[in-house]
Amino acid sequence: METPTTIAHALLASTALATRFTLGRRLGAGGQGDLVAALDRLTDTRVAFKLLRADRRPDQGRLREEFALLATLHHPGVVRVHDFGVVDGRPYLATRLVEGQRLDDWLAGEPEPALVAGVLADLLATLAWLASQRVLHGDIKPGNILLHEATGARPWPVLIDFGLARESPGAASLGGTRGYLAPEVEAGGAPTTTSELYSLGRCFTPWAHRSPGPVADLIHQLAQEVAASRPSGPRAALGDPALAVASERRRSRLGSRSLGALWRAPLERLANALPGGADRADSAPTGAAHHVRLPTADDAEAFAVALHAELAARGQAPLRVPGRVAVDGDVWTAIAASLGHALPDLGELAPEDLKDGLEVRAAAVCAGLAAAPVRPVLVLTAAGRLGSADQRVLAR
Repeated sequence: METPTTIAHALLASTALATRFTLGRRLGAGGQGDLVAALDRLTDTRVAFKLLRADRRPDQGRLREEFALLATLHHPGVVRVHDFGVVDGRPYLATRLVEGQRLDDWLAGEPEPALVAGVLADLLATLAWLASQRVLHGDIKPGNILLHEATGARPWPVLIDFGLARESPGAASLGGTRGYLAPEVEAGGAPTTTSELYSLGRCFTPWAHRSPGPVADLIHQLAQEVAASRPSGPRAALGDPALAVASERRRSRLGSRSLGALWRAPLERLANALPGGADRADSAPTGAAHHVRLPTADDAEAFAVALHAELAARGQAPLRVPGRVAVDGDVWTAIAASLGHALPDLGELAPEDLKDGLEVRAAAVCAGLAAAPVRPVLVLTAAGRLGSADQRVLAR
């Protein structure tokens, strides 16, 4: 296993993060910093962990914007955001780890045209959905497209790295990768859905040169130098007869935009109302719980992620426990572990000893919370579904 250097030192300098994340292999390096695989022990989730280099402080706002955007996007073709925070003044972003092959490596294996048509159609469908949400990726290239289950009969492409994404078409480009940027964007024009098509076409062009046919013809059309010679958008490209074989597959791939765009004002009000909030920095916590009801579990989890980021940005040391852990796992062991404390092993308790056992657990959790340098705010999804015993500890 390869051990990353700069990111590992920065990560392990923080007791809280070192307790929570276990570092894995190095996934790559970019202009902003290193990217490594990690295991989030709090949620038992494998993530791709990006931490800005110390000399890239001007990019902090961009990383925060990437998190804010990804937190609102839910589509099988878009990488899922996992967490965001700041350690030693440097922000980090964790996304779900996509176990897959880079697009160019997969294409080098000379896949059949039907498979290429399916992957191309899936990517076009993802771009069409992003366009419907007024989002442009901004840096489409083979290294930002990973194929999940690449060796299977239906490899599924996932777009990663939204660091250059724009949420309002017409805004100036933030950059890109030479060789994949559309000529009109390289010349200073604003990115559009057709410039995204050019970038996508360029990703497939090496394969198209080796494999002439209807799918290759569409790829060459996508990569036309003149914007007017390309399809008018991803949905128009999806109508090409060369992709008819992939139409059935696409129908089962749905996406949704969460309520993130509507959360900003409620998030700020809620963060201010919590202990240590901006409006109550010098006041003692009331101990009152704040409940936010959202229509679906997915929205609740996404809201918790967004609230966690808002609190972290204010230096309020939040602890976030996802609903899956709260309902199916040992929520208090997870909280204690995130604080660097181990709960005492109670073993098998007889019913008559349960009350005393809970007191021991509650005391251990409270000791950990009291010892924290900053009084933490617990962001707990699905708290209402906890068992009565765990709810008693929560009340404590």
